[in-house]
Amino acid sequence: MSEIKKYYGMDLNLKAVTFGYKNIFDALKVIDERCNNQKEFYENSDQALSETMFGFGEEDEKGFVDICIHGNHPTHFQFEYIKAKLNFILFKFPLSSSYEIEYQSIDIVKDRVAQFFKLTVAEFIEILIKDGAKKI
Repeated sequence: MSEIKKYYGMDLNLKAVTFGYKNIFDALKVIDERCNNQKEFYENSDQALSETMFGFGEEDEKGFVDICIHGNHPTHFQFEYIKAKLNFILFKFPLSSSYEIEYQSIDIVKDRVAQFFKLTVAEFIEILIKDGAKKI
């Protein structure tokens, strides 16, 4: 996987937004900032989602992690990657695999994001499976 990832999230209308590109060190800072900016209450669900859901992905969108930080930092973590595209007449259907897990420690989330930047897809999936991630 690459050393630079797209950093994305949602705006208040819950539309996907790219915030720029991050290296591993900046990505870990983003996680800390998102955790430190958590509120006890949000004005509405759209605000809560836009401020707590974000992720990092490959430029070609073949692999990405979605992160959603819940109160007191239990964190939903999902990894998805596109294995191939199935061509059927005029349509292309992505063949993808997803793994998800809920981590209780933000430090583990940061470790997994760092590994997402460094490891191959196969190595990364192996770690997620050892952690107990479920294929969805």
